[in-house]
Amino acid sequence: MYTVSEAYITKMFDQVQTHKLTGQINSVSFTGDDVIGVSYTNRCSDKNVNVGSVNIGTLKLTFLKDLLDRGDYYGKVITLSDSLLTGYTEQEEEIWESIPIGTFYVAEATWRAEGMIDVTAYDCLSFMDIPLAIEQTSGTVYDFCKLIENHTGASFGMTEEEVTALVNGTALISPYPENDMTTYRDLLSKLAQFVGGFAYAGRDGKWRLKSFGNTSILSIGNTRRFSGAKYSDFETRFDGMTYVDVATTGETFFVGDPDGFVMELGNNPFLQFGTPTAIQARVSNIYGIVQEMTYTPYDVSLLPAFCILDLGDVLSFTNDYTGDTSSGCVMQVTWTYNKSFNVKCFGSNPNLMTAKSKTDHAIAGQSSANKDGRISTFVATNIREIEVTNDKIEILKTLFTTSGDQALLTMTEVKFKLADELLDNEVVEVFYYLNGEEVDYVPTETYSEGGYHTISLMYPIEGLEKDRKYSFVVKMRTQTGAVIDPLSARVYVQGVGYDLTGQFDGYIEAQDDVYLVGIGYMEPLGYTESVSASDFDVDGVTASDTLTFYDLAHLSLKGLSDSVTIVFDFLALATEVGDDFETEAGERMICNG
Repeated sequence: MYTVSEAYITKMFDQVQTHKLTGQINSVSFTGDDVIGVSYTNRCSDKNVNVGSVNIGTLKLTFLKDLLDRGDYYGKVITLSDSLLTGYTEQEEEIWESIPIGTFYVAEATWRAEGMIDVTAYDCLSFMDIPLAIEQTSGTVYDFCKLIENHTGASFGMTEEEVTALVNGTALISPYPENDMTTYRDLLSKLAQFVGGFAYAGRDGKWRLKSFGNTSILSIGNTRRFSGAKYSDFETRFDGMTYVDVATTGETFFVGDPDGFVMELGNNPFLQFGTPTAIQARVSNIYGIVQEMTYTPYDVSLLPAFCILDLGDVLSFTNDYTGDTSSGCVMQVTWTYNKSFNVKCFGSNPNLMTAKSKTDHAIAGQSSANKDGRISTFVATNIREIEVTNDKIEILKTLFTTSGDQALLTMTEVKFKLADELLDNEVVEVFYYLNGEEVDYVPTETYSEGGYHTISLMYPIEGLEKDRKYSFVVKMRTQTGAVIDPLSARVYVQGVGYDLTGQFDGYIEAQDDVYLVGIGYMEPLGYTESVSASDFDVDGVTASDTLTFYDLAHLSLKGLSDSVTIVFDFLALATEVGDDFETEAGERMICNG
């Protein structure tokens, strides 16, 4: 909120106000008598609330006569102020307090037949819409803001200390090369998102960054409105936030509750470089701002003296009917000279939103269910580090159902690390399983050097039946071992007429290797297994086994037992396994759940 005197605040709440307009265009002065239809509008968020807005403020007015030569208006600077009569001196002289509306640059001037000139002008953020031409570099948020200032000519209005005080303001950052920024406005938008706020042009014509907040700076009663007001009966809130990791995986990551009302940041190039700990800290800082954005949407017309309010100010309103107070951020302003000052807070009812699940978000941007003939693509990746050995180790799994008889195309890409020094050439084998049955096709690659390698494979799944559930599993085997980092293995499934399913597929798979070795007179006599399962009020389920030996020398029973905790990735209610559970030592256990 623009700083004014106590006298102004008192008169601002008065129902009777007197205003006068003053301004200049290219050093030529004008007053309210020289113009009609004067209005200014700006906003700091889309209607579906977001961070990172860089909206251009727009001024529209009509000059009643020529103030400049024809053709001389384009690019000229307009400054505008609205003054309020706040009282009188002892000598009965008027006391006016002037409020700057802003500084604008003429983009269009149109002459009417009657001699009037319609003018449209924009603030300095309009300078940002030029191609981005910077080399790969690094610095703080302030450094990038000064870079934007130098390249666009739009003056930056914050000190380094003010920028440092913002969320993530001290971070050393560098934009990831593979990004969607094409203009300086795009760059500024990513910076504004990085500090959990927006960019706007100040009243002095200089642009700034501002973070969202939730502390009300002014309370407005129901008798201080110029006309009707609308308030929502819900609060916009955000249960979680997502961002896309383009630099390493291309996958979507979550902060907070991904199953609730989520704000999606998309691809921010300043959240790509750095250690995972540093990136997570920066994301958490942004989410701290997002969590505070709990606002009640409104649309309120106030008296024109309220033009001291700025974008991002949080206002409190007293409800007309119950006396309750609701608060919301000013996300749009519309000032009309000598008429009104309209403020809006945007938002969506989280109770009416169809929340996306984790699976839905994980495949954001991909079409997961197409029964109308369109080609859809689904991507699955590993969530944990995988150690590949000389056994067949599962690295990827997808579940889907078919809506017709068709074939699907799978593309598998795995980035893995072999030992830096190989004793011999390393053979890497990949195995495919469809509904538990191994496919008679084993791609094999041989590597002579250690370090990171990437294997890319393609396999068509043919002969699929209509309206049937399938599981597609990819396994991998090496001679001496390899490591797959989290989110470094992907399988792409592409085709027509299939639906993804994240539901439990009816099978529990677990493996416990026991090596039977005869020692002296000891002979293995028996091997028993027991497995119990419960719902997900607990973290996992447990399994135990006991291997019994008979010692002929001492005629006594010796016991060797071990236990293992198995944590499953699916959300389902598994039933207890009975006597029909069968296994053999060293072989995989499969239990119908």
